[in-house]
Amino acid sequence: MTRRPLPSLDELTRPQAQGWACVWCGESLHTAQGGVSAGRAADSTGYSVEVYACPIPYGCGPFRHGPAVPMNARTGVIR
Repeated sequence: MTRRPLPSLDELTRPQAQGWACVWCGESLHTAQGGVSAGRAADSTGYSVEVYACPIPYGCGPFRHGPAVPMNARTGVIR
């Protein structure tokens, strides 16, 4: 399996370059799940920084914050 190529550091926003946002979708990683390393993105001069992505298994998209759990399911009682 080949890895998805990272964008150039020159193409990233400041939050993406500093690890605050997902390198792929730009969503904030300041959640309970945090982020996972996606590798190192380099700029045109060769300077590189580690960048992060939405966590596995949620990934990018509408399910990135995890599956929804109904309030009554948390107590084990479904009414």
